[in-house]
Amino acid sequence: MKSLYAICLLLIASCVFTHATFADESPLNNVRKLRREGKFDNALAVLDRLEKRKGTATTIRSLISLERALTLFESQKSVADAEEKRKLLEQTLVLLKQLAKKNPRHERSGEANAILGQILLSQAHAENWKSRSLAKKDERAKLQDRARDLLAEAREALESAHDQYVVAWRAFPKFIDKRAQPKQYAQRKEAEIGYMRVQYNLAQCAYEEARSYDRKSDESIEGMRAAATAFEEVYSKYRTQVVGLFARIWQGKCFEESGDLRTSMGIYNEVLNHPGKSGILRVLGDQAQQFRLVLLNHESRRDYDLVIVEGEKWIAQNNAPKHVSEVGLGIRWEIIAAQQAKATATETDLAEPERQRLLEQALANAHFISRIPGPYKEFAKLKILELSKSLQ
Repeated sequence: MKSLYAICLLLIASCVFTHATFADESPLNNVRKLRREGKFDNALAVLDRLEKRKGTATTIRSLISLERALTLFESQKSVADAEEKRKLLEQTLVLLKQLAKKNPRHERSGEANAILGQILLSQAHAENWKSRSLAKKDERAKLQDRARDLLAEAREALESAHDQYVVAWRAFPKFIDKRAQPKQYAQRKEAEIGYMRVQYNLAQCAYEEARSYDRKSDESIEGMRAAATAFEEVYSKYRTQVVGLFARIWQGKCFEESGDLRTSMGIYNEVLNHPGKSGILRVLGDQAQQFRLVLLNHESRRDYDLVIVEGEKWIAQNNAPKHVSEVGLGIRWEIIAAQQAKATATETDLAEPERQRLLEQALANAHFISRIPGPYKEFAKLKILELSKSLQ
């Protein structure tokens, strides 16, 4: 479920990949400016010219591969086509792996390893999604093995980044006057945020590894408990910062998937009741809402009416772009589950028109999701067939 997962990674990454200049990199500052403006082709063209030009300084030349990787990585975020996005990420991976192999002591190797680990982590997440959509055990097992292989690579890159960021962060004085030394202050802040982010992503590795085993298996449950502990460590250190709040909600997800639904619901409600109103806190609230609906739909709760009311209220209060975000699609998916479950539950004595209405609404929601690229698309297509049969 990319919903919270991807949004967390992208928001946290956006706080980091704003490289503070360490040397005279003025030719590359234009590349970074173009990248911030979303002019990725122009940025790549500038890098090509710098690479071909004989007079390009060695210090600049050593950064070209990393800047190209950063540009490709940022460009894929705005690409809707899944195949094009995959190709851009693959190109980014090739560049980062080449950089790590050729120059492991590069001055920005921490940043390179952090991005490399993030991409591998995202790929493992995608493999886990695929594995959970397949009924055939042998195919599922292959995808699960693939996810664990990717996670091993991701963990190695992230641990390297962790060590590199720690060294960089601790090299700065504990106090730096922001006004008197803005450049040094920005550099230390970048190293500190990188250090926080890799701790968070290492906890994500633990979560995804737990998800790479079948639900309710001993490996999955124990893995979720270990991941919850990892997220707790991040939350305890950074509870007043964005990365800490993201860790908190993922800790709730780990509790949910290990069977501790009460603790999980408490965390989701805690996030929903947070007094902050910033954009990032609203994103957290949206995700907490989706996860809360998952729990309300759980077989131990079956609060279908509440799911429908809260889900439809969220849709009414949010704009169209949010409706097609993966959080929005996830919320609509929970509404479908509640509508179908309420319509088909044997313990409810629904009149036929009401049952028909619920199934038709669920079908309409499934058609909506089936048109949007993402992890719910294939599930929605199967759901359309299932609901259509129920309405015959």
